[in-house]
Order: sequence, then structure tokens, then C-alpha cells
Amino acid sequence: MWATCLAVLVLLCIITWPLAAQLGQSLPGDYGDPLFVTWVMGWVNGRIIDGAFQGFWDANIFFPERHTLAYSESFIGQSLMVLPVYWFTQNAILSYNVAFILTFVLTGASTFLFTRALVGSVVGAMVAVIVATFNEYRLVWSLAHLHTLSLHWWLFALFSLHRYFVTDRRRYLVATAASLVALHLSSVYYTAYCAPLFVVFALAEAIRSGRWRTGRVWLELWATAAVVTISISPFLLPYMAVQQRLGVERSIAELNAATLDHWAAVLPGLSAPLVLAPIGLVGAVFIHRLRYAMALTLVMLALAFWLSLGVEVRRGGVVLDWPGLYTVLYRYVPGFTALGVPHRYASMVFLFSGVATAIGLAAIEWRSRRAAQVVAVLALLVFLKHSVPSPIMLNFAWPSPDLVNPAPAYLTPHNALPTIYQAVDSLRPTAVLAELPFGDHWYDLRYMYFSAMHRRQLLNGYSGIFPPSYLARQRVLARPLLDPGASAQALAGATHVVVHRAAWTDDTGARVSAWLEQFGATLIAEADEAALYELPVRENYAKRRLRRDVRSRRRDPR
Repeated sequence: MWATCLAVLVLLCIITWPLAAQLGQSLPGDYGDPLFVTWVMGWVNGRIIDGAFQGFWDANIFFPERHTLAYSESFIGQSLMVLPVYWFTQNAILSYNVAFILTFVLTGASTFLFTRALVGSVVGAMVAVIVATFNEYRLVWSLAHLHTLSLHWWLFALFSLHRYFVTDRRRYLVATAASLVALHLSSVYYTAYCAPLFVVFALAEAIRSGRWRTGRVWLELWATAAVVTISISPFLLPYMAVQQRLGVERSIAELNAATLDHWAAVLPGLSAPLVLAPIGLVGAVFIHRLRYAMALTLVMLALAFWLSLGVEVRRGGVVLDWPGLYTVLYRYVPGFTALGVPHRYASMVFLFSGVATAIGLAAIEWRSRRAAQVVAVLALLVFLKHSVPSPIMLNFAWPSPDLVNPAPAYLTPHNALPTIYQAVDSLRPTAVLAELPFGDHWYDLRYMYFSAMHRRQLLNGYSGIFPPSYLARQRVLARPLLDPGASAQALAGATHVVVHRAAWTDDTGARVSAWLEQFGATLIAEADEAALYELPVRENYAKRRLRRDVRSRRRDPR
């Protein structure tokens, strides 16, 4: 297994180069979700290091909303994995990249253990590792989604449960429970999406081992399920509270599912599994130990593929008269109406495609080990050629309409606070910050990244859910000078404002600063064409303007 981990690490460094040489300053993918996750991990690890668990779920975005950490994945599992790195370096980008690397290494290790245990072939398990770890879905569609890359805990749970049925040792049930809890802490989506397939796997293992007739086994399984449920409940309740308070629900039209066209497009990358899987199917007829593995793999593969298509199965933009299996989960399982990306079942499709490939190689290996090794090398070359993008994307900055692209240099994510945020860092801990431009996602993400270091509350924010209070502010503050009165009211709750004057393509930044000073804001710091203002004690803007007009008339009676 250690050789597998090393091989995955080396291959990952090659595929994602030059990331390995820039772990402390570059992010794989773009400045979208990876930047969001660095903020989350910075918030989580900062609270853990400080021992400040009160208000843990009230992250410093969308002030004054509560449970804002539960508006998206909490990434507690990934944060704990890299806690020592963050503790000693205080480098959120380095911590993210270490977590990113670990998802590949651990996915490789867990795939190897699971496939070798199920199929009994080391050569086949190695190929399954590459298919499951370096497929097109992970390297293109999920490269920027750390939680979607974190499938490994589910694989460790499958392996541990398999070992329990083989050995009848309860320690493997303990390992299964621990893996499922870690899965939930790493990805709420996978907790939900993997659950149906995990139940199918558990039933298949109970039937294969003949232990489904044993009452003690069912008691132990139910006890394990109870322990897992109780353990994850404190981490699940904030999500339930957010869903109930905000009425979070995805309509069928909002579900982001794979289509038959998507799967047709990735067929070249699946050419090696498509060739070797039929060999495994034929081999399973003659090799007794492969029959169960092939049957289970085909069932799991079919279920994952069907679920990935969502509620409506589409081809060429047309809804086909083919029922979507995901409909059952969407309509009858609590919580699934809040989950909007069935295409994430593609991770499991590639996983079991790798297992099917391993079965095909095991069938060849049964006749000739050398032939299996040669075929494995050829299969890997073909697979990687079609699956690995070149070059891998690093630090891609999404353009912002009506604003400067790229953003001003001081807003580029790095491990030191820009001068303007050093001034923010000196403010009282209870300060609440609004940053302008307001409401542009790609700028808000940069503000959030630096807020993980200065830790002041923000009116700004970005997440999987946008609360009504933020959306109302966004409508006004996106162009604050169109209605100065409404904009002043929208800043209610903030004690300070940062104006990034260089973010606009015209003189809007200077005019916004003048507007803030007009209704009493005090300039307290300037740097890099950014200005930090302290707002006056809040009162009705219209009354303040009326008093100012009265004073003006008194000075000039005309």
C-alpha cells in the first residue's frame, strides 16, 4: 500500500506541475471554490487553535446571519487533517494544497485496499487506483471541489465492512464507524449520496458471507449505525436549522445532473475499462472467486450511473421517457431536496469502472501474470492519455463584469496581510466590515480569504446559499451611488468600510469615498488605492441629511 501512495504522489506531482513547487502560493483550479475552502479551513482551524468553540458555526460572513458555516460544506475533516500544517505555518494556501494532495493519496490507498480485498489481484488493484484517482471527472470537473475529491473515507468504510464480514472482528466495525463519521465531516454531500450504495454493499456482503441469518450481526450493524448517527448529529443539526430557517430546496430544474451526452463525451477516457471489463465478465464465469466481485461491481456501477442522471434523464437537451432513479431519493428521503448535484455520483462510476478493470486483469492474471502486467501498463497509458488535461489549471481568475480584471495586485491571495488589511487587523475584535465593491462573487471571495487572517465580521460573503439579507444589500450596494440613502441604510450593522478604489474601471471608487465622507465616515487608513473608513454611529440617514440641509440654509439664508 505504501508503494501505491508513493506512486500516486509522484504521478500527482507530474500531472499538476508546477503546483508542487508553489504549494504556499498557488491554488489548483481557480480563485472560486478553492479560495472559498481556504477561508473555511482558516476559520475552522483558527477556532480550534484558539479553543473558541462558542459561535463555531457563526462564521464571519453575511453578518448578522447565524450558522453561516453551514451554508456550505464545513470541511472540518480536511481541516483536522492539516491542522498541524496550519498551526505551524499559518498559511491557508499551503494547508489547502496539503489537503488537496492527501485526497489523492488517500483515495489511492483506500481504492487499493478495497479492490485487492474484493478482487484478489495486486496488479488489478493498482490499475483501479489510477482509474479511480486520476479520472477526467476528478481532474477536470472536480479539481476545484475539495469535498468532491474526498471520496476516500467511504472507500475505507467499504473495506472495513468487508473485513468485518470476512473475519467477524468487531474492530473493523469500529473502523467502519470512524470512516463514516470522517466522511460526514469531509462532505455532507457524500454522506447522503454514498448512503444508498453503502446499504446495498452491506446487504450484499451479509448475503455473500451467509451471516444475514445471524441475529448478532444485525445487532452489531444497527449499533454501528446508531453510533454513527449520534456522532454526526451535532454536525448535522446546524444544516437542518439553516434548511428550515431559509427554506432551502432545489427544484428539479436546478438539479445539476449528468446527461447521456456528458457520458458519451467521456467514453474515450473509459476505453481501457470498457475493454477489460468484458474480459472480467467472461473470466468470472470460469473463475469462482471473481463471480461475486463482478456481480457486485456491475450492480454498484449501474446504480451509480443511473443516479448520476438525476430526476430527469436527458439526451440532446430532450427529456427521455426513462425514469430517473434519483427521483426516489429526491422525493422520499429527507434532506435530498436541498442537494443539487447528482452528477457527483460520477466519482463512484469511475471507482467501480476501475474495479471492473481490475477484475478483467485478474482474469488475465489467472492464465499469465506477465500478460496481465503488460496489459495493465498499456491500459494505464491509454487511460491517462485520454483523462489527464494538459496543462492543469492554476490560479485562474474569473472576470468580474464592470470591474477591473484582474483584481488589483494587493488582492491576489497570498500568505501575508496587505497593508489595508493590517489596518483592519488593528481594529477592535467586534468591528464589522463592509467592503466595496459589494456583491461581486470573485471580489467577495478575495475579501473572505483575507478575513480568515484578520477575523473581523463581514457584511460580504459567498457560499452555497445566499441569505435574503445579503441579497437585499447586494441589490443596493452593487451600485451604491444610484441611491445613496438606500445604500447608507444597507450598511446598517457595519462599523467600518473598506473602499477598493482601484477595483472600478472609472472614478467610481473616488466618488464612493466622497459619498462616505459626506455622511460622516472618518478615513483612518489608506494603502494601495484602498481606504478604510470608520462609520458614524448609526442613525436615520434621511434625518441626518435634513439636519445638514438645515445647517446649510442657516449659513446661507438665500
